[in-house]
Amino acid sequence: MLYDFGRNQAQANAQVERVIAAEYELVREGYSVFEDVSGAYFELLRRDALLKVAVTNEIEYAMHLKQAEDRLAAGEAQRLDVARAKLDLSQAKETVIAASNAVVTTGAELMKALGIDASRGTREEVYPLPGDTLSAVMRGFADTHYDVDSAFALARTNAPAMAIARARFRSADHAVDRAIADLMPDVSAEVGLSWADPLWAWHWGVNAVQSVFQGFRKVTAVDRAVVALQSAAATVDETEQQLSLDLETAIAVRDNA
Repeated sequence: MLYDFGRNQAQANAQVERVIAAEYELVREGYSVFEDVSGAYFELLRRDALLKVAVTNEIEYAMHLKQAEDRLAAGEAQRLDVARAKLDLSQAKETVIAASNAVVTTGAELMKALGIDASRGTREEVYPLPGDTLSAVMRGFADTHYDVDSAFALARTNAPAMAIARARFRSADHAVDRAIADLMPDVSAEVGLSWADPLWAWHWGVNAVQSVFQGFRKVTAVDRAVVALQSAAATVDETEQQLSLDLETAIAVRDNA
């Protein structure tokens, strides 16, 4: 091959970008796993704290019922007060049951996020809850005060989703170059040596081969590559829009908290 009109280089560049996209896919998957585990962990702490609150409320409503019954016996209350106290206690018990089920469910979600099934131990064995989740606040990040604009400007340059979309766009761009290069002829040189008794013979030559008719296969390949490039460009724009939405939502949740 004397000259390939950039075919091999375009193909190599496209493959490089595909490798980069795959590497960022791995980074994004790591962030996803971290989010699943940390989210399940803090949700378990929250659910356990709510269970403790529900149990405390049940005890208080039981005390209110006892007081209402004593006041009724002393003639200082009506039966309606006792009935209302019984209803409040029943609702409190129902809340305790729901909160307890939520703790079990969230614990199972944490086990799933950790990649641990029931055959390897229960959630209580793998991760027992601290004694007082109401007063335990554990976090690994400092407070943030940036707005959506500054966060979006930073995320556009380092978010894995954006890096993946842009790498795939560049790969599609190189694929167009490869398809266009395929329209050019093949230019090659060859040299040969043969022996036939009693003489040595050698030959050489330069070839430039151009396929005259291939059913417009190569032209169609260019059109397809261009469509793929346009689709990749649209994906970049769509990823930016989704990133902006995610940031606005996350910052709104932060401010509300």
